[in-house]
Amino acid sequence: MKGLDVSSQMNQRSCQRGPRVRSLLLGARRLGVCMLLLVAGLVGCQTTGPVGDEGSMTDYGTLYEQRQYRQAYEAASAVAQRRGAGDRDAAAYVAGLSAMRLGRTGEAERHLRQAALSRDERLQADALANLGLLQYRLGRYDAAARDLSRAAEMLGGEDKAQAHYYAGVARQRLGRWPQARTSLLLARHATRDEGLRQRINDQLAVTGYTVQVGAFAERDNARRAAEAIAGRAGELRFGGPRLVSARAAEGESLTLVHVGTFSSFQAAHDARVRLRATRAIIVPLAGR
Repeated sequence: MKGLDVSSQMNQRSCQRGPRVRSLLLGARRLGVCMLLLVAGLVGCQTTGPVGDEGSMTDYGTLYEQRQYRQAYEAASAVAQRRGAGDRDAAAYVAGLSAMRLGRTGEAERHLRQAALSRDERLQADALANLGLLQYRLGRYDAAARDLSRAAEMLGGEDKAQAHYYAGVARQRLGRWPQARTSLLLARHATRDEGLRQRINDQLAVTGYTVQVGAFAERDNARRAAEAIAGRAGELRFGGPRLVSARAAEGESLTLVHVGTFSSFQAAHDARVRLRATRAIIVPLAGR
């Protein structure tokens, strides 16, 4: 998945436009959503006070841009909790982004939820998009699809396309295939990015999930792995293991060992637990 780009519209009294603040959320690719901040002072403007002074936008915005996420979180969260502060929701958003960087998912969710209630539609959309990605990471696919779809309704261009795309993937994981297809088609309609278009087409080909118990350079090793799990798979009525030819990213030939075909990610996850295949991974299946 992509993280989110954050851009700021500055107060015209101090500067015309600020540079982008990069947010690599969830350890994934960038999603490209832009945020409209409501106050002056992010990176690119002359600061009005020392860093940390009253938690101004200049302070926590600059700290975030400088990747000082702990300090940015402390400054922004203080403003987000201050009654009457004009930039409370924008501060909550930056606090949420900073908390994500720090791995504090509970705090990130709390602050992003606050920002998602903003009266500023652009800020609300960005907060919902980030919140949706956070929910996706936590395996809360229903909430992820809901938040991302709401964000997509308020966003435009590639931001809209990306939000629809991840909403579609979340719905696939829930086994809601017709709704997932709708989201993915909306994403394809909204994008002009050929790379994203290819990813959407690949995702549209997904028909379910399977448990991959191994990937082997030697086919004999794959056969032995399949034989070792065949009995357990049969007892659980998942069907016999399948040997699937594939290629690694480097071009190396591999033989994959797959067990079962499942309509949702959760069903495949439950099957992995029942197989006691702790090292297995869940992978999508694509129709031919």
